Order: sequence, then structure tokens, then C-alpha cells
Amino acid sequence: MKNSIQKRLFKSFTAVIAIVVILLEAFVIFATNTISYQNMERIMTDNLDYAMNSIVFRTESLDILDILDPSFRQYFNDNNAQVQIINQDGYVIFDSLGVFYTEKIIYPDITMAKNGQKGVWRGRVDYSKDQVMAMSVPIVNSTNQNIGTLRMLISLNRLNSLKLKYTGYFIGLGLLAVFIALLISQYLAKNIVKPLKNLNDVAVKIANGQFNVRSSVDSHDEIEQVSDSINYMAEELIKRDQLKNDFISSVSHELRTPLTSIKGWALTILNADKIDEKLKNEGLEIIVNEADRLSDLVEELLDFSRFTSGKVSLKKEEVDVAFFLEEIVKQMKPRVLSSGHLFLTDFGDNLGNMVVDRDRLKQVFINILDNAIKFTEDPGLISIYARRTKADDLVFTISDTGIGIPEENIKRVKEKFFKGSLGKSHTGLGLSISDEIINLHGGNLDIESKLGQGTKISINIEADQLKTKDTGGI
Repeated sequence: MKNSIQKRLFKSFTAVIAIVVILLEAFVIFATNTISYQNMERIMTDNLDYAMNSIVFRTESLDILDILDPSFRQYFNDNNAQVQIINQDGYVIFDSLGVFYTEKIIYPDITMAKNGQKGVWRGRVDYSKDQVMAMSVPIVNSTNQNIGTLRMLISLNRLNSLKLKYTGYFIGLGLLAVFIALLISQYLAKNIVKPLKNLNDVAVKIANGQFNVRSSVDSHDEIEQVSDSINYMAEELIKRDQLKNDFISSVSHELRTPLTSIKGWALTILNADKIDEKLKNEGLEIIVNEADRLSDLVEELLDFSRFTSGKVSLKKEEVDVAFFLEEIVKQMKPRVLSSGHLFLTDFGDNLGNMVVDRDRLKQVFINILDNAIKFTEDPGLISIYARRTKADDLVFTISDTGIGIPEENIKRVKEKFFKGSLGKSHTGLGLSISDEIINLHGGNLDIESKLGQGTKISINIEADQLKTKDTGGI
């Protein structure tokens, strides 16, 4: 891979380190130069102050020559620095090195001293190739008059050599620091990329169908979060794969049973030379019932396909709640009573209207009531309860006194293809589809049940959802 993350990280680290080191080197070199010159100026200032203190005026002389006594000359002869005394006209009247000047000299530091200030200058003089630092201070007599300039010059060759030497040291240390940092950067980049490569290997294996592979990254950062997400994805893929297998198994089983009955009775009727009319009618009735069962199964599977693909939409209309419930009761009451159960209804007053998909909501109620009939084995009680709350929400409750649901299965009964231990459900899709429909209406489908004591299913749809006429969808 030409442009791998490891290479990009290494380049980024290299660029950052190089910039930081260069900036630090520049700062250190600049600071060293500044401090060196400041120290030199401080030394020269101390020497000039000492020299000025050696100038003693016994009179109020205005002549600069009066200070050039033997003791003063001797002081400068013993000093390593070059010292000059310059009169007010700019001529050098004393030079400790014996340099002879025929013309007056003009330098920035001398000009400042003439104006009563201390002057500092760095540069080169005519009589030497060395770079020098010059400092000039005004000579003031006892009457506080400026009668000349005391100037000190020191060669910067030794100082510059030291600066160059230490600059080389700093650059060497900087290069060493960069080299060490680059080794560390390469190590860090490799460590960062290593778990990413692990994640990539795991992702490729999962893509190839090895869903049991898991990533084991323990970095306590975003990479570990990605690792957990990939592991979660693998677990979900296993569930989806199992869901697919359950789907195929369930559909195969459910289709085989009615088809076997239909084919068996059809062959019996077709191949019989003479058949009892009663037996014939019984066989035809079974064929019709099994065909209806197949039709319901296919419709349920089509609903499942639509919900899975997200192509379900609601066709909402304004519905009278009480009239809607009476329709459900008329349709289901004969089945309930024929099963030997009692069927009770308790509808509150002023249920009003609701904006819902009539057919989809009817599908939910019929499916729940069908389950209530199916799972209430002995003659029992099945009831429907409906109320408007103070918040104008609609609450529907369908309860039975059937066998109930084991506690460990309550959270799973709304899962696709879950049939429970009794296996009385055809495909295990009914409650799952019902829950999807109620969710599309902005409501909740809750299940309460105790084994051997019955089941209660509550449907709660909020008021603002009951007034929404826009077509919803997923």
C-alpha cells in the first residue's frame, strides 16, 4: 500500500517534530546570542564605571587633557580592552593600543555619548579585521559639564567562536533529538496501525462469512470502540443469519403441512371412482381451509418482507373508535364463543375519532385476539378494554386467562420467528409485525404475562399521533 496510515502518521510526526526542533533551535540560538551580548555589555559597563571612578577632578577644569595623568594611563595599559578618550571635537587624544588617528572618528556610540547617553555599537573598525563591540560614555567634570567621551572596545572573535561552537552543539543535539523522536514516532505509528490491521483482518474474515471471528483490541480508545462495533456487527450478522435459517425452516414447514393436506385430499377425490358425498365435501372443505391458511401465511410473509425492506406505508383516515372496535368484536366474537370462552368488552364513553390506517390496526387486533383464543386452552375469559386518557391518548387492552408466557420469553415474543416452547405459532411473525404497525402509528405495544395466569397486551397511541393525517412510512 503506497499511502498507508503508518506512512502518513510517520510523515506527520516527522513534520511536527522537525518544526518543533527548528523553532526550539532558533529560539535557543537567538537567546544565547542575546544573553552573550548582554553579558558582554554588562562587563564593559562595569569596567567603564570603574574607569570613570578613577578620574578625579581637583579643579573645575574644562580641558580633557587634565585627566591624562600617569596613573590613569597606567590603569589602561594594564587593561586587556582597548580604551579611547575622545574630545568634544571627535578627535582621539588617547588610545590604549597606540592607534594613531589623523581625522576625527564618527560612530553611533560616540554620537550618543556626546548627547549625554551611553552608546553601544557592534561592527568592524578600519585598523582591524576583528568584529568589535564598542561602548562610549560621556566624561563629565565636577561642574557636570560634558568635556569628552570615554570609549571601550572589545574584540568579539573569542565570543563569536564560542557562540559558533555552542551553536554546533545545539544543532547536533537537535539532530539527535529528531533522530530519537523519529524512532519513537515509527514505533508509535506502528502500534497505532497494528490494531487497525487486526480490525481489517477481522472485517475481511467476517465479509467472507466467518461470523464467529472476533476482534480483541484493548487500547481503551476510539480504536477499541471500533473493535467493539465490529464484534457487535458480527453478532448481529449471526442473528440475521439465524433469522434467515429460521425463516427458511419455518416457511418450509408451514407450507409443507397445508400443501400435503391439499394434495392428499385432491388425489383422493380425483382417483376415487365412487366417493361418498359427505367424505367428498369434507375433503373439499379441508382443501379450502388449507388454501385459506396458505393465503394467510403468504400475506404474513409479504408483510414481513415489506417491513424488513422498509417499504411499508400507512394509509391513514379518520376512524370512529367505537365503530372500529364494534367491527372487531363482530368479526371475532363467533370464534371466541365457538372456542368455549367468554368474550367481554369494556369501551369508555366519548372515545371520539382517530386518524389511523384502519386495515393495519385491524390486523393488529385480530392477530392479538387470535393468539388469545389459541393460547387459552380451557374455557376462559377474553376481554377488550378501551379508554381515552386525560392527555387524550388512546389506550387499548386485550387480555386473556390463558396459559401465559414464561418470564424468560416475554422479552422475545416480539422477535421475528420466535414461537416459544409451545410452538403453537405458525411463523412467529404475528406479534413482530403488530409491534411494527403500532410503532408506525407512534404508539407502544406492551406485554404483561404470568405463566398459568394469562396475558395482557396494551396498546397506547399518543394524542398527537392520532391527529396526524400525513402518510407515514419506514
